[in-house]
Amino acid sequence: MMTTLSFMVAAGGTFDSVAVKELFFAVAIILAVARVLGELARHFGQPPIVGEIAAGVLLGKTILGRFAPETYEGLFGSELGTSAEIGLAALLTVSAAMLLLVAGLEVDLKAINRERRATTFVALMSMLVPFGLGFVAAWFVPGMLAHELDNKLVFSLFFGVALSITALPVIAKILMDLGLQRSDLGVVVLASAVANDLIGWIGFASVLALAGAGTGNNLWTTIGLTIGFAVLCLTLFRKLATPFLTWVQARGGWPTGVLGAVFVVAFLAAAFTEWIGVHAIFGAFLAGVIFADTGRLRVRTLQSVEDIVGAIFAPLFFATIALNVDFFGNFDLVSVLVVMVIAIVGKLVGGWAGARMAGLGKRESWAIGAGMTARGAMEIILAELALEAGIIGNELFVAIVIMSLVTSIIAGPAIERILARPAGLTLTGLLKSGHVLIDMEANNSSEAIAELAKAAKLPAETVAVAVAREERMPTGMPDGWAMPHARCDGLKAPVVVLGFCRSGVDFLASDGNQAQIATFLATPEEADELHLQLLAAVARVFGDDKVRRELIEAKTTHEVLAAIRVAEAEHNGHG
Repeated sequence: MMTTLSFMVAAGGTFDSVAVKELFFAVAIILAVARVLGELARHFGQPPIVGEIAAGVLLGKTILGRFAPETYEGLFGSELGTSAEIGLAALLTVSAAMLLLVAGLEVDLKAINRERRATTFVALMSMLVPFGLGFVAAWFVPGMLAHELDNKLVFSLFFGVALSITALPVIAKILMDLGLQRSDLGVVVLASAVANDLIGWIGFASVLALAGAGTGNNLWTTIGLTIGFAVLCLTLFRKLATPFLTWVQARGGWPTGVLGAVFVVAFLAAAFTEWIGVHAIFGAFLAGVIFADTGRLRVRTLQSVEDIVGAIFAPLFFATIALNVDFFGNFDLVSVLVVMVIAIVGKLVGGWAGARMAGLGKRESWAIGAGMTARGAMEIILAELALEAGIIGNELFVAIVIMSLVTSIIAGPAIERILARPAGLTLTGLLKSGHVLIDMEANNSSEAIAELAKAAKLPAETVAVAVAREERMPTGMPDGWAMPHARCDGLKAPVVVLGFCRSGVDFLASDGNQAQIATFLATPEEADELHLQLLAAVARVFGDDKVRRELIEAKTTHEVLAAIRVAEAEHNGHG
């Protein structure tokens, strides 16, 4: 039986303790620096990927290779033993597969059904517009993208597909930070991103096959097998996933049994897609989609997978891909600007146009377009695979990485700016003293909504709308709070009610915690934009850990209102 190390020998390496030492030493350095800079980026409110890429830039050809070339060559360059180099490359492939597995596990296909009309238009237009712009630019002015054409069609198709994909994990985090992931806007953006990713990765798999980057299978056989496998994963295999995991749970430990089963299926799917001629990570992504909505992957299990990937595989991957690229030497200003403009304009206009076609308001449509611009990890993984397959060069790779980081950073603030509430409209102004319930008696989410609505003397119709919406899309947020909301016909002005559930009420939060604080928002039916603005305002205040702790400790309505007033003033001052 061939072990990993014997595989390294067969591949041309020398199996000895020196190779093992070099491999583990290189991995330790990369992981340590990537984790430190990733946490530093998080501390400053940026995605960890920014710090992880910076670690690769620091340790790689860009900085260390430029100012201390001998050290770089000894650690990661030509002096790194062949066996260690192969081992590092294998680890990089596994890391990419694990990242796509997590991305697949976050796919919620049911969300597409909940907002079918808006999702269809937004998903379609947010792919067609950037794809068209990207394809045309690559076809007619490849020189502006610092690219010399070997295969004009392959390059143009790749660039169009690359700009069509949206980073689902990045968008999910942005919407969660803004408290909008359970809003109608959030559902449309997330569902559209799911559709973008599914279609985009199938398209990219076909481009890889067209480029001859696979195993040598017949082109149309590879494309047919790719699409056929994707269809099976989205239909039959998804239906079989729940009984399969039920069987595993009945016979194995928890959560280790389920975790093991998910990883086994992911590796098998990765092996299959690699065999048919496309990259292994496409199979890992589809494996995640298979298990995403089984109901058998509890919060703890999913969190375990995300923690493992986030702590080890993600920083290793993003730091390592930046090691061997000189970001200074391969920086081409024209290609960076072209990629940036097409990427932002394509998604922004495409998302806006789709939302308007679905009948959504102007401000809401622009916010959806801004959300769809985020690229992040998915785009960087795709660019790395294209570089590896020889479809693009280092200059365009650098441009795509820069674009991915910039769009990940600016998407959240852009949405927040678009949804900024009108001047003079404050939560404390809407939150009357009688609308604060210090001790609620509700035992479940429906009772909590009814109790909050009763305090504001809202009609039964409003309660029914809010309860129905809560059952369809639960509004529980991580760390013990919930924000049920509804748009109601006949309501003249927005209403905000705050209640404290000291013993906790289950609003089905993603972290499994019960809500101790519930903020109920009701707005007039026609006030779509105001509704989103107020949701964002509520999230800014109650999403702050410090504010929630102060509110939980408050004993009187006066203390509650004072804490919210101070929090609003601080947030407005920062804005």
